[in-house]
Amino acid sequence: TPSLLALRVWFWTGAYRSASALRALSLGRRSRAGRDAALRREARRAAAPEIIWTIDDPASDTQNRSQDLKAAE
Repeated sequence: TPSLLALRVWFWTGAYRSASALRALSLGRRSRAGRDAALRREARRAAAPEIIWTIDDPASDTQNRSQDLKAAE
């Protein structure tokens, strides 16, 4: 089943995260592992940016495309 196939990935992901956390704790905050752990922690706290899409007028967009094609010819 798909869940049993995913179990292998979940296990190794958890093992990697546990080893990284243990390495960060044992080597200290100034080590590369400690800085990586701090960076991951700060990234989780950061808010996701809001993306606002604007919809242009399709009629003016068609006119601009035809002008671009004429210039390219």
